[in-house]
Amino acid sequence: MNKNRTYNWILYSLSIFATLLSPISFIGIVDIAYHTGYRNYIAQFGILLALPILYWVLKQMMDYEDVFQFIGERFGHGSFLLSKALWTVYQFLRIGIVLYIPSVMLEQLTSVSAYFWILLLALWAYGVARGGLLAVVRYDSLYSVILFLSMIVIAFKMMTNGILNQAVPSQKDSFSTWILLGASFQTFSSYLVSPDIQERFQNVGKAKLLKSILLNATLGILFTGFLYVIGVSLKQSGYQFNGTILLEYAKSEGLWIAIPVMIGVLLSAQTTLSTGYEILEKQYARKYSLPIIFGLNIFISSSLVALGGVSSYEFFVGYVGIFLSIISSLVLVGLIFSNFGKSMSLYVILCMCISLGVIRVFFQMEMWIYGLVPLISGLCSAWILIKLKQKA
Repeated sequence: MNKNRTYNWILYSLSIFATLLSPISFIGIVDIAYHTGYRNYIAQFGILLALPILYWVLKQMMDYEDVFQFIGERFGHGSFLLSKALWTVYQFLRIGIVLYIPSVMLEQLTSVSAYFWILLLALWAYGVARGGLLAVVRYDSLYSVILFLSMIVIAFKMMTNGILNQAVPSQKDSFSTWILLGASFQTFSSYLVSPDIQERFQNVGKAKLLKSILLNATLGILFTGFLYVIGVSLKQSGYQFNGTILLEYAKSEGLWIAIPVMIGVLLSAQTTLSTGYEILEKQYARKYSLPIIFGLNIFISSSLVALGGVSSYEFFVGYVGIFLSIISSLVLVGLIFSNFGKSMSLYVILCMCISLGVIRVFFQMEMWIYGLVPLISGLCSAWILIKLKQKA
């Protein structure tokens, strides 16, 4: 019985790692490493900085079905609807981009239409999601192991070609404290606000929660390290690429690189898609909810293909990811300010949105720092409103 429980918490932890990894990260991080070196790698250690408060908040949230139930009970039905709407928009955009990215890459590698790959990948994820949470978790765990193996194959091939030994830091790789702080809050938001992640941590249980978070942090740091080494070594070895780095490298090096890259892109997409289908279906439990989610996902991805796509990594992390920051800021405000009235919640949300708009329009800030804005404005506005209420 003890062995079974140990196996389960590792299984769910692997699923969390695989779910948080997507083609947005798989491809985008290599591009960032190629162009900027190791400077942004410090962001991967943000989870360690956020660990104390993340562990405390996740333990509090285990008493609720999901983060939306907490927001609803703390701030009222209006805030519940707003936060759930923000998350739903975020989730549909996420799985839309995640389905779009590998489909376009596979089109360029195989000369088969991106629309064909969109349909195939969506059907694959739909089939897994129909099996429910346990089926998704089992496949996620298997995919995470294969993803690491694919990285090892790429690293081995680069090492035999004399490329990997070029991956040394340079003078421009100075680490930024602001990046670390911003990334810690972004990581905190990803863990806290996603009902799929919270669902897995509830299955892990409070006793194994800390071990599970640490395992995920370790896996994320190691896997992302592989991606940074690939990007930096390609740059310092003199490779000149104008487009997506992994795609251009796979096309130039043949099957030894192309196959593990394709496997990595496909499986990182599948973990996100099947999890996205499963949790959206659970949140909107209706007779035809899963087919509707499947259809909307295909529509969004096909529209991106028709429109020529977006700068996926910057768009998703720098803009859409802010939705998570707003929701997680609400949770922190609700936990810290115990006398925070329901009637004030919408004012705090308004302050968050206004501050985000002002910062984005008048200041040029890195996306890591930008993610801190909702938290700071939410906490400050809540404190001011409570003080005004006390004086009145």
